Amino acid sequence: EKVQIKAHGRCINNAIMEHFPTYKGEVDEIFRMYYGLRYYGSQDYDQNFRTYSGERINLRDDTWFFDSKYGQPMFSLKKGEKMLWGRKEWNVVDSDKKAVLTLNPCTTSEFACDNALCLDKYLRCNQESNCENGEDETFCSQIIVPNGYNSMVPLASTVATLKLKYTILLLNLLNVDVVTSTFYVQFRTNVEWIDERLTYKNLQVKENLVRLEDWKQIWIPDFVMKNTEDTAHTTTNPDEHHSIVKLDMVNVTKFTPEYSDQYYNDFYYEGSNVRISKTNTYSYAFICPYDWRDYPFDTQVCEMQIILASARSNQIEVDLHTFSNLSDYSTFTILLTNYSTRIVNDQNFITVQIKMHRDFTPLLLNTYLPTFTLTVINQLTNYFVGYELFEGIIAVNSTTLMTLASLFISVFNSMPESTYIKMMDIWMIVTF
Repeated sequence: EKVQIKAHGRCINNAIMEHFPTYKGEVDEIFRMYYGLRYYGSQDYDQNFRTYSGERINLRDDTWFFDSKYGQPMFSLKKGEKMLWGRKEWNVVDSDKKAVLTLNPCTTSEFACDNALCLDKYLRCNQESNCENGEDETFCSQIIVPNGYNSMVPLASTVATLKLKYTILLLNLLNVDVVTSTFYVQFRTNVEWIDERLTYKNLQVKENLVRLEDWKQIWIPDFVMKNTEDTAHTTTNPDEHHSIVKLDMVNVTKFTPEYSDQYYNDFYYEGSNVRISKTNTYSYAFICPYDWRDYPFDTQVCEMQIILASARSNQIEVDLHTFSNLSDYSTFTILLTNYSTRIVNDQNFITVQIKMHRDFTPLLLNTYLPTFTLTVINQLTNYFVGYELFEGIIAVNSTTLMTLASLFISVFNSMPESTYIKMMDIWMIVTF
């Protein structure tokens, strides 16, 4: 009868190296491989097992012995009321040292609990305790940063190009300030990339949210809002710690089962098999050189100018996607008209262009129509009323002049200031 059991272990204080020199060159192989244990007792009551590679586990005088393939007793465990299976602290034979061994029937895609219960690998570090003592939720840092990792550069020197997908969703136009020549816009960004230098472990199929202290260790793209007043950086944004950073597996079948220093089995994924994504919502006031010459029949074209600030930026290939949920703002109809990315001075220069088309209907009703009507009344009074009503003509002209003056002041106070003459200026001068 075959009993599929896996034996894993870790020596405490390298006890096996001290007491079993025969195994010095094989210790990693012994304790970091999967064993197939075969029942070989001659009687029903015998409890003896042998690994495929020759090691044996025998019950002798109420004590379990883990013997080497050379017949040398290595570890012992008093039977007592303990079950053999599961995570146990064994005694090193002829020593006061201890060794932790785990005997379980788990496959390479399962996590072994301390009591030998086997869990699907996706239950490891899924933020829910599934083992009796919650050991499946211990040591759950997902990102392994190798020695020598440089978080200031985006890719290894051996990699030619890093592909970075950058998506911008325009959410709201919060303000158009004619005094400071700025437009204040709220937008959401999502950036995706692969960092082949990293290794990941215990990932979930659906969603892997990364803790702040973990993603702060790795390279994160820094975008500079070039045409803002203080040339703002996203990495220094006060809300940057609210970033949503996720890990997504490109291929869920490519993983390597290994055992950590704490000797719980983990499931490792190469950096090339995991996509990093980072989502943020920002609000910035971008400078726009408004042109008011055609006011109020003007159409303003403004840009969000964004630079990817990174070492080796010219090796980063930006795949830009832009969408808009912008609605009308005040008298403007907002349109996303163009977006592009190009290399300028070895840096990725991103441009998002929006067009603000003014609806002149309100000004037609409260400015053009009243001034035109008053001008017509004034001219009709002057040319079609006889001199016998001279006092009435003076009264009408005076009233018209004062009303136009009042409108003139009101309109000019509401118009954006400029050093050049606008179309509205010409209209008001002619009608005045």
